[in-house]
Amino acid sequence: MSSFDHSLLKEEYDNEEGSIAKDFIVPCLKKCTRYRRATYDFTSAALKRWAGSLTHIIKNNVQIEILCDMTVLCSTEEKLRIAFENSLSEEKRESFIREFQKGIELAAFAFDKNSKDSKLRERILDWLIHNKQLKIKFAYPKVKPPPHVGIKYHKKMGYFEFSDKSHVAFKGSWNETFLGGGDNGEECDVYSSEKPEDQSRCNRTIT
Repeated sequence: MSSFDHSLLKEEYDNEEGSIAKDFIVPCLKKCTRYRRATYDFTSAALKRWAGSLTHIIKNNVQIEILCDMTVLCSTEEKLRIAFENSLSEEKRESFIREFQKGIELAAFAFDKNSKDSKLRERILDWLIHNKQLKIKFAYPKVKPPPHVGIKYHKKMGYFEFSDKSHVAFKGSWNETFLGGGDNGEECDVYSSEKPEDQSRCNRTIT
C-alpha cells in the first residue's frame, strides 16, 4: 500500500470553491489505513461523499472511528440504526459476513461508480459495521445541563493515518453528512505531519 503524497495537500478546503469530501476526504481515504473523526452528526449518506474510496477501504480493511453526539442514537436515520442494532448480535454479525464476504468488494466497486444506489450503500454500511471497520462512539455531557438547555457534542476534527505512520489532521466546521461534505458553506484547515510548520498543530489534533 503506497503512502500518501503530502505535497498534494492544500492548507485549507472550502465547499464554496469545490468540495471538502471530493477534494480532500476521498483522496485521503483512498490511501489511508485509519480514519478517526469527531463530529456532531453522522449519517449513512456520508458514504455517498466517500464514493471513490470504498473499494480501497474494504479491500484494505481501513479502520474508521466516528465520535459523534448522543442524538445520533435517537436519529430517524433508519439505515444506521438497523445496521448498528444488528451488529450487536454476534450470531447476526457472523452470518452477515459469511453471506456477503465474497461479493462485498464488487459491491464497493459498483458503489464507487454509482453512489446513488441506496441498496449498495445499505450493504456497504452493514459490512463496515458488522466487520468492525466502522466503529461509532457516542459523546455526552459530563455535567447534567440545566433544564431546557441542550448541550451537544459539537467538536469537528479528525485525522488520517497512512502506511508509513504519517498523518494528515484537520479541523473544520462540517459534519460527516452528505450536505456537510459538499453543499453546505463549510471549510476546514489541514495539517500534515510531513510539514515542519504543521507538526505541532497536527500532533495536538491527533491527541
